[in-house]
Amino acid sequence: MSSLGSFNLKMLFKDEDEGVESYALGKEHLIFWTDTYAYKIVDFSGTSVSEGQLEGMSDNEDALPLTQINCNWFCAMDDGAKRVMFVRFIDLTTADICVLDTSNNSVTVFCAGLKIERAMFHNFCWLNYNVEEKSVQLAYSTETQVKYFRSIGQENPSAELTIECANPNIFFQKDNTMMMANNFKDSTN
Repeated sequence: MSSLGSFNLKMLFKDEDEGVESYALGKEHLIFWTDTYAYKIVDFSGTSVSEGQLEGMSDNEDALPLTQINCNWFCAMDDGAKRVMFVRFIDLTTADICVLDTSNNSVTVFCAGLKIERAMFHNFCWLNYNVEEKSVQLAYSTETQVKYFRSIGQENPSAELTIECANPNIFFQKDNTMMMANNFKDSTN
């Protein structure tokens, strides 16, 4: 038998925040993000685990915020949500993979200088930390293809693979496997 619960949530908002988005974080937590990268992590009973603000998340004014549905630009590195990995953009074409230690809100760089198109990185993106391999997988969609990094090691990025795909629009994760769906493209157009 399943049950449904609810809880109240208090978060710090800035004037420029339009709202808050919530996501599953690992198997036991939820994370709430504002548009200005304030976050709050709770367990499934609503008990607060950690909260803070990511600094240095510079965005182009024209770029859509990362807090879009299906934009998984972060992931838990362990079941306790003590460490959260995330993508931090340096400029319009370069990003670092960083680690947030939620016990003290400190951030370290896991791998620097990945070539990622910020203009395309806002919807249908996926980040996964593979505990066994101690590496990261990253994928994001562009208009006609998926950019995919199969194995990013600490300070050792893998080669980017390009998968031709018409309008990739759903990423699904099962353990360390990513599946994607796309719309069929009519070849007569």
